[in-house]
Amino acid sequence: MRKYYLLTDTCRSNPNPGDILIGKGIEYLIGEYEASRDQQCVVGYISLFSNEKQVDIQALRDADCIVVCGTPQFGSQGASPIFDNFLPLLKKASSKGIKLCNLYMGITNDYIYDDANQEGKATVVADHEPQLRDIYSLFDILVSRSPTAKTILELIGLDAPQMLCSTFYAPLLYGVCSEPKEYNVITVGASDNEILIDDDFWHDVSELFGNDHESIFICHSIGDYARIRGYVDKLYCVNTPLSLLRLYSKAARVVSLRVHGSTSALAVGASVMNVEKDSRSDIVRYAGIPSVRFVDFIKNTQLEFSDVNATGLMDADKSRLFSMLDDMWGDS
Repeated sequence: MRKYYLLTDTCRSNPNPGDILIGKGIEYLIGEYEASRDQQCVVGYISLFSNEKQVDIQALRDADCIVVCGTPQFGSQGASPIFDNFLPLLKKASSKGIKLCNLYMGITNDYIYDDANQEGKATVVADHEPQLRDIYSLFDILVSRSPTAKTILELIGLDAPQMLCSTFYAPLLYGVCSEPKEYNVITVGASDNEILIDDDFWHDVSELFGNDHESIFICHSIGDYARIRGYVDKLYCVNTPLSLLRLYSKAARVVSLRVHGSTSALAVGASVMNVEKDSRSDIVRYAGIPSVRFVDFIKNTQLEFSDVNATGLMDADKSRLFSMLDDMWGDS
């Protein structure tokens, strides 16, 4: 029985449900992989933000595999600070023969990482190649969830194929699927641009849904809720992953300014319009969902929704991941 430890957001303080759903999707995929090979596994969690040395010691004592779950990991400033805490653990684990995977990694939210902007990617490599190579060459398996992350690692000679974001698989772990529709949903965040738009704008957006279902606003974090609640009516904070999936499962249509709002809603049967604030929207484009840039959305507000069945892509990418795991473990 193999023991996996997932290095991920564990909802211990101010949770980010998108990051947690990444880990839950990975947990589902690992369980499915082991079951498909007639094996059982144990999955443990290590908080991405932990400073507890006992956690590190436990993982090194009995892990067969440590999996870094795909939070944004690098950008124009180099690697994420998460590696300040965990790089020594990963290096020690590698020296002990523990397998290391980095699954569904993403990038930070810099606009310069438009997929066509090769110069921006080359600049990241030129500025940070030694650091990136030191970190990412440790891993037995690298999987990206964005074409930009894939390209940057290719530029330093590492293979990190892009696959469908693991959040698409998280509802399968929780047993959540599409339900009878009760709401139309607008998912907002708290960037300066969103807050500076007055409440009349958001009222007008909600009116575009019509009267087929009640229109509500949601945000994914309590911090966002505190900053936005004075701007919109019917605002709810839904920052636990299971509650979030259950709400989206009852949504007929979703306008989302958060990329994991878009992926989660689509995965449980909603029609989705993704409003792009940064290059992380490459994640939803891979699934076949077009995006409208935020600056264009506020100039010409029209609602255009996508109904994409990602089942075929989910199955294909799951098979690709399973083949990589077979190679890592030496299984046929």
